[in-house]
Amino acid sequence: MGVLGTAESLTPNNQWRFLVNKLVSILVLVIACLCNINIVEAKRVDSQKHINQNAKIVAKAAKDTGVNPSFMAGLAGVESDFRHKAHATTSSASGLCQFTSRTWRKTVSTYGRKYGLGRNAKRTDARANALMCAEYVKENRRYLIENLKRPVTQGDIYMANLISPQQTVRLERYRPNAIAAYVMPQFASANKNLFYDKKGKARTVRAFKQVVYGKISNNIAKYGPVVNRHVENMKKITTAKRNQQERLRLVKNTCPIDQTLVNVVESKSVERHTTVLFPDGAPNRKRIGLHDQCIIDRRKVV
Repeated sequence: MGVLGTAESLTPNNQWRFLVNKLVSILVLVIACLCNINIVEAKRVDSQKHINQNAKIVAKAAKDTGVNPSFMAGLAGVESDFRHKAHATTSSASGLCQFTSRTWRKTVSTYGRKYGLGRNAKRTDARANALMCAEYVKENRRYLIENLKRPVTQGDIYMANLISPQQTVRLERYRPNAIAAYVMPQFASANKNLFYDKKGKARTVRAFKQVVYGKISNNIAKYGPVVNRHVENMKKITTAKRNQQERLRLVKNTCPIDQTLVNVVESKSVERHTTVLFPDGAPNRKRIGLHDQCIIDRRKVV
């Protein structure tokens, strides 16, 4: 019978009301769908904005500390989706890597001075959080290498960030089919999505590890290329600067001429740059002003 059959069984007046109600319901459903699409799109745009804003900061922190940039990208992605002002709803954790208040104070106290960070450094400062996160990762990795009786994986390091390195080592002592929430009740209450499945069933230690390792692995695959592109760009810029500095050094050391020429070589605003050709007695040797020490060619230095 369906909708039409139901409507046909009503009086004409009630039929009209029935159809109007149906149309209103459909209209409401369409509007709800459109609103949902707009909300999803707004969240996607907002997420992309934070990634664009903080991926370079994460890359620089990884480069400065020697931590794998792909892992740092995965960590920032899984913890905060690259939102430097993110706050957890179940704990005091906040910032790119979701430091708790206690861990943040301890990490800044230990490593902050190395990067010019004082005691009042804020977790919502993207640079500070990324640098302290990288140092915390290195610290946890050292602990795991010393205490785990097997090779340390990226999943292990993320586990240490999540539940502490001590708990990560302790977790190895339990049977794989033990209930993870019973082993770590404090962490389970703050991270129910990791310790329980969608139906509310408690996960075993084995299943809990698989979920944690899978989360970091997926986020490394998702965000790693983004951060690595910034790392590669930094390497290119560093190489270009090093080459330019070397050229300027050679100009200044080989050509003891007046400062005007050196300024011309250093300035990118002057189109007519000069390149120094070093072999003494070269056939195209030219006199510059009163000086006869340089061999000049009209090619760009930079």
